[in-house]
Amino acid sequence: MKIAQKLTLAVLLWLIIINPGSISNIDTQRRLQMAHAWWTGAEETIANDKLNISINGKNYIPYDLGQSMMMLPGDWLGHKIGQKIVDDQERQSLAELVISFLIFLPLSLLAIIESFRFLKLLGYSEKLAALSSMIFFLGSTVLFYSSFHQQNNQIILLVLLGYETVFNFILKKKRKFLVFSGFALGFAFLIRVTSVLHVATVLAFLVGLIV
Repeated sequence: MKIAQKLTLAVLLWLIIINPGSISNIDTQRRLQMAHAWWTGAEETIANDKLNISINGKNYIPYDLGQSMMMLPGDWLGHKIGQKIVDDQERQSLAELVISFLIFLPLSLLAIIESFRFLKLLGYSEKLAALSSMIFFLGSTVLFYSSFHQQNNQIILLVLLGYETVFNFILKKKRKFLVFSGFALGFAFLIRVTSVLHVATVLAFLVGLIV
């Protein structure tokens, strides 16, 4: 079995068995409520949440939209699957399970695979790239906050894609890679506004490669 396959299998098993993540964190719950409100027509609000803001008599959660956009299909599917479940809490738990395993787990896996790919593209050996990616993976699943579906892995995935596509633009002289980079970094900005700093580092990386 190749190193890349071993890395993928190890990460996948860890995510499924040890730490699939949860939506119990209040920030992730807010973003899920935003997603749920968009397709149900409900208000973007959590009971007794002081963060809610009111505009024209309607409550909203003043958060970035990107992660909610990613959760929306899973929330819709989970509620459709559990539509015959009478208990609202059980139906919500099912929806969160669907989101965890069909959306966030694959994204976390892709973040590690992208880390491995980019390190190889930079010229590192497969063993070193796999070891570095595994260390990064453990850091993003064992450390504090990593057991929740925070935005970190999703942003890392998109920013690494931004770096890789910029590097491929220099290597292959095809402008489509710049377009791919723009899409990836643009969505990272939707997930977290402060990702504009990541965009700046990718631009600096591009300028450095040109020079």
